[in-house]
Amino acid sequence: MTIPLTWVRAVRGHELVLDGMTLRCRKTGGQLPASVPRAVRSSRVGEQFAALLEHLDGHEKECRATVESWMLNGPPVPAGLLAGCGPTPGGGPACGTWWSA
Repeated sequence: MTIPLTWVRAVRGHELVLDGMTLRCRKTGGQLPASVPRAVRSSRVGEQFAALLEHLDGHEKECRATVESWMLNGPPVPAGLLAGCGPTPGGGPACGTWWSA
């Protein structure tokens, strides 16, 4: 599933969007510059996107550290449980329904 991008007007003639963890810019006519111009990046909207990116990056690092601590300091996990975990084609729970039993 692809999530459509929602462009936000930043400064006259330029719009910004967050594409994953990448800030992208386009001119009102639809042209995509190779990089985000300094004036656009330092606009109010550009600074808000930069703050959001910083927050998301910190949140990702915090989540990874938490999961790593669970894996290293938690009780052993049965191999059968781990074997049942993984992506599901239908978008259902990644580890079955063992938690509801």
